[in-house]
Amino acid sequence: MQRSGLTTCKVDHSNVVPLPEDFDDWIEIFIDTLPKVRNMYAHGSGALHNTVLHTFEIVSELINQLFVPAR
Repeated sequence: MQRSGLTTCKVDHSNVVPLPEDFDDWIEIFIDTLPKVRNMYAHGSGALHNTVLHTFEIVSELINQLFVPAR
């Protein structure tokens, strides 16, 4: 939204139907797992997977969305 210059989003909740996977707490799993993965790579790991560049892109995007740069 920020990149598009938008400040609001309107959602028609009357048509929303939750899917079974919507009830899974993925963010909690992510929060629990992220420090372990970070420590594994920060303190030395011989593992560099062939998808590491894509992983860096995802993490970069996540960080940039969480922490807006100072102006």
